Amino acid sequence: MGIMTPTQPAVGDLATAAWADEVAQDIVSLAGEAAPAPLLFTPGGNTDTPGAGTATWVTLGNITVPTWATKCNVIYTCNGIYDTGTTSNVSAVIKVGSAAGGLSKRIDAPGVANQRFHMPITDRVTGLSTGSQSVTISATFSSGSVVRADATSFFTAQFTFQP
Repeated sequence: MGIMTPTQPAVGDLATAAWADEVAQDIVSLAGEAAPAPLLFTPGGNTDTPGAGTATWVTLGNITVPTWATKCNVIYTCNGIYDTGTTSNVSAVIKVGSAAGGLSKRIDAPGVANQRFHMPITDRVTGLSTGSQSVTISATFSSGSVVRADATSFFTAQFTFQP
């Protein structure tokens, strides 16, 4: 985002909310603290959740955590995934490095084998380590069938860092 030229109020006028928003956006852009680009990952082939226990399901890529950040909000989606049987009981949690999100979200499959669905999840990750960190989705199997991502599935993740 470049520096905007806000419409300045005349002398004696009150600044409008829109003018204040433009100034705030200019300050943020000057500080150089823009959010990192969202991650996008597409598996090259079948990638299943574990059939027992907990394991990394997918690795989305790496992000750089700023030195001032200790936590982040993350919105991630699992698109075009499906259960390989008619019932799956699997939960997922996002990880940034070794720090895990606070929400273990059950993947609610539609209950029909091979019917694709998507799932958006919002979470907060605390206790971040700075520098380059791997972003993964860990899955825990409870019962039923596994959930699968394949070459037509994709995952996205967007981060907002906080001190």
